[in-house]
Amino acid sequence: MINMINGTVLFDLDGTIADSQEGIVNALEYMIEELALPTQTRAELVTFIGPPLNETIMTHFGLNETATQEAIKVFQAYYAPKGLYENQLYPGIRETLAALQAQDLQLAIATSKPEPFAKQIIEHLDLGDYFSGVFGASVDEVTRVKKADVITYALSELGLSPQMVPIMMVGDRQNDILGAKQNAMDAVGVSYGFGTIAELKKAGAVQIVQHPTELITSLPANLKF
Repeated sequence: MINMINGTVLFDLDGTIADSQEGIVNALEYMIEELALPTQTRAELVTFIGPPLNETIMTHFGLNETATQEAIKVFQAYYAPKGLYENQLYPGIRETLAALQAQDLQLAIATSKPEPFAKQIIEHLDLGDYFSGVFGASVDEVTRVKKADVITYALSELGLSPQMVPIMMVGDRQNDILGAKQNAMDAVGVSYGFGTIAELKKAGAVQIVQHPTELITSLPANLKF
């Protein structure tokens, strides 16, 4: 589906399309209990959402690569059968996606979440008809996990480049904005997710919106060469 007129928009998933806090935090708490890691408050665990999980776990708990991979497996043991379904759309998302699609914009997902999980979530939320593709991290959360790498992969799979057509990234954390920059793209930040306005501004978002429906007008305005 590359017959769009006005460009392509890549959306982050967690904190941008859906509020995934419950499932991710529950899976992290399960991981911490199973591995006897230092207890964290729920507020601390919310900060894990967005950046590559393996990097956050390794840094936060001071684990080596082997221990981090074991932690990821324990996390996924909860997340795969249960946590990924503890997910809900932000108000206005479905309306926003429909309106953007009606403006001849191609939409796709680019997330640091493992791709099979991302696809299951999109299917669970009944959003598949809005997206030309769902692109995510590798299952091991090591081979392809940084947002810049996921965006590069998404563009390759879609057969696009920022030099060919207008392309924009939408996300709630600095890694979304910085990952877009590394792919010669601009990015719009959303402040209703898990990041802060200050974080998004510092990263260089070309615009920051406070509600999904604001994207209906802001994205077409920003999608220009």
